Amino acid sequence: MLDRFEEVVISVFLALATLISFLQVVLRYGFSFSITWASEATTYLLIWTALIGASYGVRKRVHIGVDTIVNMLPQKWYSISVIAASVISLIYTIGITVLGAVLISFILSIGIVSPDLELPMWIVYMAVPIGNGLMTVRFIQQIAHDIKNPPRKKSRKEMEEIPPLLRKAMEEQNFSDIGKA
Repeated sequence: MLDRFEEVVISVFLALATLISFLQVVLRYGFSFSITWASEATTYLLIWTALIGASYGVRKRVHIGVDTIVNMLPQKWYSISVIAASVISLIYTIGITVLGAVLISFILSIGIVSPDLELPMWIVYMAVPIGNGLMTVRFIQQIAHDIKNPPRKKSRKEMEEIPPLLRKAMEEQNFSDIGKA
């Protein structure tokens, strides 16, 4: 259910941001009319998309990492370092979740609203504790999985291999000769 929540929020919010931006461009350049709240709404939707998307990234293990040096470690130390990195990330996301909740409490106490949408700003800032709370859950799941099934080192071939989605995109753009040995 959590998986589906992330995917739906990311898809819907990104689609809405794209639609609002497109509509704003068409109205501005086609009809010399502007939607005053379009930029603000797009910004808030993209903030939510990014923070929920970060949780999705943790779940899929697609966050950028420098693993060249870590891959040189013996298997035992490799597994330990991967789990340690997840624990450090977990501590960070817990901290940001707590600080985000404190921020929400403060914003609720002073009653700030956004300038164009007149939306209570606590709704906008809820992206911080919700996104980081989801990442916290994902790091806990990842650590539990890695303890049960220690991560294995990547082979030299795997490290040099172009990711399948990137390879497919390159082939579609006639860049298929890039990355081939």
